[in-house]
Amino acid sequence: MTATSILHITNGTAIISGMRSAGIEGVIVPWEDALHEGPVPQGLNVAAMRDRRAEFLAACGWGRSVELNRMLAERDAALESAASRLDPGRPESRARVEEIVLWFEFDLYDQLQLLQVLERLPLDGSPRVTAVADDEYLGHLSPARLGAIFTTRREVTSAERLAARDAWTAFRSPDPRTVLDVLPRVTVLRHLGVTFGVLRKERCNGDPARRLGNDLLFSQLAEPNIEHIRQSNVKKMLTICPHCVRTISEDWRDFGATFEIEHHSEFLARVRSQLPASASPEKVVFHDPCYLGRYKGVYEEPRAVASLAGDVIDPPRARNRSRCCGAGGGLAFLGEEKGKRVNVDRAEELVATGAGIVGAACPFCQTMFRDALGAVTQTPPKLLDIVQIAAASLPRDGSGPVS
Repeated sequence: MTATSILHITNGTAIISGMRSAGIEGVIVPWEDALHEGPVPQGLNVAAMRDRRAEFLAACGWGRSVELNRMLAERDAALESAASRLDPGRPESRARVEEIVLWFEFDLYDQLQLLQVLERLPLDGSPRVTAVADDEYLGHLSPARLGAIFTTRREVTSAERLAARDAWTAFRSPDPRTVLDVLPRVTVLRHLGVTFGVLRKERCNGDPARRLGNDLLFSQLAEPNIEHIRQSNVKKMLTICPHCVRTISEDWRDFGATFEIEHHSEFLARVRSQLPASASPEKVVFHDPCYLGRYKGVYEEPRAVASLAGDVIDPPRARNRSRCCGAGGGLAFLGEEKGKRVNVDRAEELVATGAGIVGAACPFCQTMFRDALGAVTQTPPKLLDIVQIAAASLPRDGSGPVS
């Protein structure tokens, strides 16, 4: 019989003596880093991120770089061991970590650390992850109070771990608008009670490389994705990108892949009756993405979702005659060599309708119109993906709509 243990991850050292006085057993690891300041770039592994953070913290005068790196390394190693269910306090033994308890507060300093911790934990519910919370600062609580809130800790669900992973990725993105794209998707799926997950090693599907004729790069992107999806035993995929739908369902067949994938407009249209409409309706002009409309013949579903925000109208060129946003065929990465940019031309049409919202259903279209709408008018309409429209009127813990 192997021994069992608990790993406590705290928001600092101030709480530790109180926890010990309360008789709370287990290994305690303080998770200390001011993540709201300094670099947290995408694309770095744990070791490289640790080096970057130690360098920054040392430059702020919070210690020597070598000592800070060692502190962060010990912290990271403890979490990695616990995520593998090995007791970081007894690595040489067969002791097993059965639970990770998170002690964090509601301020930005703590919440960013919490996201970082949850991003590094598996989604399969092993080991068990729980969270302790209180309205007061944890470091100010008496041992008796710490003991009491420890007994009322609650489970952190797989959906919450996934939401944290998405939020951490968005926080590290060089484009701050990524946060606005992530939160509505999670909000809607959780509202609907949908069980979902994400691929940890997901890469681009290879669509831009394929359209630009670089079949070697396309294969280098597609094949590892296919292998990872198969190993993950994925049954069905949901995506916000029509390019993903087209490439995965059609082009990946060259490599023997036959995955079921659905665009979020079709999914959201099926569950539309479970989504509340806006209490302040506006006029919405919907732009048909090329790979959703002309290539797939999906026109009514995204309009049904967009109608949650108000009346949906079409621009002059719509449906099977819709104007491209300017990103197709790899043009998003190349740009036009002469003449007016396609995205500006299309944005002028959309603005001329007088609609207060431009509805989109493709991340490429979103990117192209973000720049173009601002170039066309000083008072551009709101640019919203249909999932942002679907999330806008959902209750937040019963207290009101999501802003």
